[in-house]
Amino acid sequence: MQLFQFCLHTSLCLAFGKQKAVLKSVAAVITNGAAALKRFSLKHTDMVARRLLLLILMVQYFVVGDHFDCNKEPYFCLCSDSIVNCTNRDFTRTDIFAQLQTTYRTLNTLIVTGNNFRVLNNYLFGSKVENPSLDHLDLSNNSIALIEPEAFHGISKLETLLLNDNRIVADGRHIQERSFLGNLNNLRILQLNNLFVPSSTSDNRVRWLRSQLNNTAMEFIEYLHLESNNLQFLPADFFCIFPNLQFLYLARNSLTHFLPNYQCIKNLRELDLSANAIVRLGSPFTRLIDSLVRLEMLLLASNPWQCTCDLSHFIGWLKRNDKLIVKKNITCATAFPEKFVGHSLQEISEKQLDCSPDGNEHVYGVYIVCGLTVVGLFFLLMCILSANKFFVFKRVYNGSTYRMNDYQPLQKEPSVEPVMV
Repeated sequence: MQLFQFCLHTSLCLAFGKQKAVLKSVAAVITNGAAALKRFSLKHTDMVARRLLLLILMVQYFVVGDHFDCNKEPYFCLCSDSIVNCTNRDFTRTDIFAQLQTTYRTLNTLIVTGNNFRVLNNYLFGSKVENPSLDHLDLSNNSIALIEPEAFHGISKLETLLLNDNRIVADGRHIQERSFLGNLNNLRILQLNNLFVPSSTSDNRVRWLRSQLNNTAMEFIEYLHLESNNLQFLPADFFCIFPNLQFLYLARNSLTHFLPNYQCIKNLRELDLSANAIVRLGSPFTRLIDSLVRLEMLLLASNPWQCTCDLSHFIGWLKRNDKLIVKKNITCATAFPEKFVGHSLQEISEKQLDCSPDGNEHVYGVYIVCGLTVVGLFFLLMCILSANKFFVFKRVYNGSTYRMNDYQPLQKEPSVEPVMV
């Protein structure tokens, strides 16, 4: 009877809206009672027992059933109050984000990688949720093709976002006007490596990046990773939306040159241009680098350098910048003379390089084309004259005749004989 009165008191607490913490405090007691009660047949239990069993089921529903534990089935993640790691779980539903946000309110690091979400819908973490503690979110390698504009609503304190190795579709038709980064006003580190589906062209990738990065949320970005995106060209003003950019990583793209607006990258401390398609860099590039007074490291390795006389200026500049440039693996992919293929640029004297035979052939080809053009114009003129010679000669003859008809020979004045008076 005392147990029933205790349970009745607890049910009244529920009726008056007490927090679930009250239920948790008595859950163990009631659950133990349930285990003992279930040993008896319901045929022999009285009304009190039936009410007790009903209350036990209610408690289990509100306390146990509503308690989300991502360490257990079906999630099997590694979870604590501050860090949750759900790697390679092959999730296809995104409801885990809202559940995590509700249960782990002090969560500051969330790693959900190696899954198959495809689309991150609006209000991924819930429409009425605000988590001031989450500052690191890793959503890499999740086959994400589309991120809706309000997907990251409620996590405005986020400082690090990783979206590497996904499959964003950038084909010109799926470039949304509103940015999914618009709510992330405290973002400092943004990684977008290998972000796109392979069929996306370089131009469409740049358009997508500009549409999503061009917002005020980029004001505090310090680290920007755009590696392995097959970018062939970046507009001069591309980085102007990052006024505090300090670390820029563009390795493993297809860039042939790099000449952004100086005002947009003046705070750079590290620049990685490794493994692109750069064959030579001239004085505009070296002047740009020299003007970046805060730059501490420049990476240029694994580019297909073409070591000819055109590279002499850059090689001399390279040798003078011992502290700035990491010179490992900056070697000639092609060279003239060919004996320098595979040699490090800093081992080659600028005077040893000759101009590329391909370049000379190009100059000679220009001369030949110009010469042939002049000869062709001359023969064309002769053909025109030959085809119209009758009219030309007639014109000349008639002109001569007209001049002759206009000429009047002088007449002798009649002689006057003298008359004697």
